[in-house]
Order: sequence, then structure tokens, then C-alpha cells
Amino acid sequence: MLLKKRFLKATHWALLHGLPVGIKDLEATSGIRTTLGSALYADHIPTKDQGSVANIRAEGGIVVGKTNTPEFGAGANTRNLVFGATGNPFDPEKNVWWLIWRLSSCACHWHDATC
Repeated sequence: MLLKKRFLKATHWALLHGLPVGIKDLEATSGIRTTLGSALYADHIPTKDQGSVANIRAEGGIVVGKTNTPEFGAGANTRNLVFGATGNPFDPEKNVWWLIWRLSSCACHWHDATC
């Protein structure tokens, strides 16, 4: 209730006020493990936010987690030795690229009933 009162009384809200944001695991996040997708940094917890993350937080964004990345961001898939491959939540037999391709084809052909 206190948060609701504070929100209703506010005269200015930050640009990203309350927006949940996932941060790529290549960007340093204070107090949150940042692995760069590499076993070398599997236990690395930065003490400071990277500039872009600090800007997101300063504008009211809420960091809710990290997103997977290939090792050091090199590669076209999100497979690494720390977390493995990014899974497809709709079909574990397919990788996430299948899902992205399918959704993008639906967006391009929104009138297609097979989407």
C-alpha cells in the first residue's frame, strides 16, 4: 500500500519507471553474477554496474535477470559451457532459433492463417 501511495503522489516518473529489463550476460551488473558465457568467469560478481546498466537503473528500470550469451559474445547461438544452450520454451526438441524464425515469419506474414 505504501508503494501505491508513493506512486500516486509522484509528480515525475523516470523514463523506464517500473519496466522489467533482462540484461545480456555480457554486461556487468552489481551484485548479480556476470559470466560472459565463459567458465573462466562462472563465479564473477561485479561490484559496479556497467554504464548502460547504471543508466537503465537510474531511469527506473528493474533488472529482473540475465540473458544467455555465447562465450564472450562470439558466435551466432546462445550456447556456452556455463549454462548450456538457450532452450525453446514451446518445444524442447527445437532450439530457440526455430522459435525466433517462426515468430518473425508470423510477423512478416500476419495475414497467413498457418501462423
